[in-house]
Amino acid sequence: MRSLFFDLFSLCKVLLAFSFLYIVIPSALIRFDKDTDSWTDKIFIPLIHSNLIIIALVHFLTLFKAYETISLTLALIFVVFLVLRLRASSAHMEPIEKEFVIARVLDASEKGSKYYLNKLLGIILSAFRSLTKKFKYFLLYIIAVPFDGVLLLIPAGFGVYDRFVHSIKYCYYGYFDPYVHLAWVKFLGANEIYKDGIYPYGYEAIISAMNKLFYVDPSSIIRFIGPIASCMIVFSIYFILKKYVKNSFITFVCVAVYIISTELPNNIIRQRAALPQEYASMFLLPGVYYLDLYFRTDKRKYLLIAAEILALSILIHLYAAVFIAIAYAFVSLIHIRRLLNGKTFTAVALHMFGAGFVGFLPILVALMCGMKFHTASIEFIKKNVTPAQTAWWWGQMFQYNEENSALLLLIICIVATLVLCVFLYALSDKRSVRDDMKIYAAVAIFGGFLYTQYRAPQLGVLYLIEYLRAGSFCALVSVVVYGFFMSTVDRIPINKIVRRAIVSVIGIYIILLLFNVENFKIERGYQAEYDQAAMSYYKIKEEFPALNWTIVSPVEQYSYSMGYGWHYNLWEFVAKAIEYPSDEFVFTTDYVFILVEKIPLNARKPVTIEDAQKPFPAITGGLDEYYTNLQKRRVIEAKAYFWLENYMAEKGDFTVYYEDEQFKIYMLKQDGMNPINLVAR
Repeated sequence: MRSLFFDLFSLCKVLLAFSFLYIVIPSALIRFDKDTDSWTDKIFIPLIHSNLIIIALVHFLTLFKAYETISLTLALIFVVFLVLRLRASSAHMEPIEKEFVIARVLDASEKGSKYYLNKLLGIILSAFRSLTKKFKYFLLYIIAVPFDGVLLLIPAGFGVYDRFVHSIKYCYYGYFDPYVHLAWVKFLGANEIYKDGIYPYGYEAIISAMNKLFYVDPSSIIRFIGPIASCMIVFSIYFILKKYVKNSFITFVCVAVYIISTELPNNIIRQRAALPQEYASMFLLPGVYYLDLYFRTDKRKYLLIAAEILALSILIHLYAAVFIAIAYAFVSLIHIRRLLNGKTFTAVALHMFGAGFVGFLPILVALMCGMKFHTASIEFIKKNVTPAQTAWWWGQMFQYNEENSALLLLIICIVATLVLCVFLYALSDKRSVRDDMKIYAAVAIFGGFLYTQYRAPQLGVLYLIEYLRAGSFCALVSVVVYGFFMSTVDRIPINKIVRRAIVSVIGIYIILLLFNVENFKIERGYQAEYDQAAMSYYKIKEEFPALNWTIVSPVEQYSYSMGYGWHYNLWEFVAKAIEYPSDEFVFTTDYVFILVEKIPLNARKPVTIEDAQKPFPAITGGLDEYYTNLQKRRVIEAKAYFWLENYMAEKGDFTVYYEDEQFKIYMLKQDGMNPINLVAR
């Protein structure tokens, strides 16, 4: 049933849709600063702007029940036109450039939509030509600077493989939450927001826009966007180290450690899945950099970018927003003298307050409309985010003995970095060096704070979010602290050769310390369904008329089927067709597919007739107990399997659509206007 061509083609569609919508096209409209914006900024700045604009447009259109492909396209054309007008009126542009942009805007207003389409095509072709030219320079660079080039590509390439391997190898999602997010994406596409209660929908808006504009199946986007975001998290480490660290060997060590470390509290399974917290966390380190850059240069555009990141994180995932806000607080504190300037303080306060307002606005509107928060999320917070502070927390903190080598190294690097920062700050009279020492110290302190959040249960301190989630942020910042520590060593005023030798030894030691080959493995992830079940959706969707087929299966197929076909729960089928039959039980589509596990998921033995004869399972909690409880799942699958086998033998209405040793799909072809009564005697 699987096809490598199908998998790679789906991946290419998602990559192209994501890169063109959120990076390539926006970068052609943005005016970058030649002095401070490098090629890495030309990836993150368009990504930040476009994500926020798309989320805002989707929420606005959904509010008025007008969210469709045409309306979103027109809204984006209006944004492009507005950007061109703003560029034309910018006081920072040369008169000749102003006349050029104004002329383009006037041409656009006269020539209409064809002009925009032609310009868009021209932008795309120009971008491809530029990329070809830059690729040649890239090949020369990676050879000339190996630690920032060919050698760095080795761990980076493995990191890409490690993050995409599950999505390419399997159709099912390696985590449970993406099934819920897929359903919410499809609800949003149908102009229904907060269907299951209030929850930040920025992530769903980003995915839904790709579906609306490029007609890529949301199921495929969910399948691959998690690894894309995970690769961007790795890139964010490279991004911030390139900005502050001059020695490319240090950048190489930190990127490699993050990718291959077996000791960091980094949940790579989460990074392979489509999860909003991981998506939002890729903006954490760029946010730190852009806020720091504002304090250094006083350029308002960088404060705006930092504020956009805060708004984005609120719109996507509040846990990420909490840590981004705290990181901003540390950056602001190390620039306290500049912050206390009335003009600077007012600008920062207005931008950050505005970011918070924009981020929380959809939730505020929903609350005013009488909606309630998503129950499961609220219950999760109540259950897992409980203050752990004890009366003797100070003594408990110093009694705890850290045994994890990555975290112990983090503590050592924090202390050493702070000491060296004070020393180098006092020794140097260069403003750039002093500013670097400030940000090094701020990130080191932030790393210490994240450590306390991850170890909160052991230390007995207050924690803001569930500690395992905090571990993802702690791992991300830890490698940056390692890099900043090595960079401070690399700036000690001693012989350059001796200095570089010390840094090299430290870097090699860090890699060896944090990589244990015995513990290294590529996790398969969690499995909520057979891969054959996930793939069956794509096959059925391709071969049969839209909205004229029904899949009967466990609940995972529900979110796949939405918008393209129909879904019916397997436990309900068993209850109504077998256990408690009435006079009539029909499906009103021409095609019905019943997915049955001959060997229940996570079981070793096939179902037996004895399983089918057991009582129908009782439910004491949520209905997902039918599927998450292995014994109940076995009984449900057994009853369905033997009933269908008997039905086929006696009446012959069903045929076998697919079968292997684990899994079987039964197909019923009928006239949906005159459906077959499955319980007719």
